[in-house]
Amino acid sequence: MQFGSHSMPYQRVNDTLYIGTYEVGNADYRQFLSSLSIAEHKLFAIDSSQWTSKFPTDSFGKYMKSYHWHQAFDIYPVVNISYLAATRYCQWLTETYSKKYPKLQLTFRLPTASEWRAAANINPSTGLPYKLADGINRDNGETFGWYKFNIKTMEGDSATYSKTDGGYFMVRRDAYWPTDHNLYNMVGNVSEMLINDGEQIGCSWYEPIPDVQAGSLQRYAAPDPRVGFRVVAIVKARK
Repeated sequence: MQFGSHSMPYQRVNDTLYIGTYEVGNADYRQFLSSLSIAEHKLFAIDSSQWTSKFPTDSFGKYMKSYHWHQAFDIYPVVNISYLAATRYCQWLTETYSKKYPKLQLTFRLPTASEWRAAANINPSTGLPYKLADGINRDNGETFGWYKFNIKTMEGDSATYSKTDGGYFMVRRDAYWPTDHNLYNMVGNVSEMLINDGEQIGCSWYEPIPDVQAGSLQRYAAPDPRVGFRVVAIVKARK
């Protein structure tokens, strides 16, 4: 049973559950917004003011006009949207894909915590979604080089974060190393909304190393520059 697109493929978790290979990106969300009525477009619009609201002393003000709309950020994760907007996006996907694949019974939605953890296949010894390593390059016990994920690796302002993990804030959704299930950024980059309003998982580019546990639940008041989402699909053949 195959479905998906080149821009957003899905990986099989079990007989009926699939999960997006990537976090939902800005171009994906713009396509969704373009399909809405004026009233809904306003209701589910991106709140770019959160860049300066959440980080008033940092240098993110320049992203208020460019991050969500410039093509350079098309495949960066969409952020600064509400939980209601993410669930409406999932409804739109269900409607769109159901027309494209009439032989399949499709339901798109945000994942439950257990579904997300099953897809992440977290290594219990490290709390990270990498089977054979903890995601940090080491030599004789010393940390060096590049991380396999995008997190806050140093204290101080965000200008210093890129020195060991390569990311100033969030990065392209296909950056870094995929998990064994071929999923990208299941830890770091942006924290991902779950089906319960206010619950997120996966950690963001802003979490420091001691707080990075891929399967730990977190709470954010979205919209937030650190919070995005990934979609799961329940896929069944129509009888």
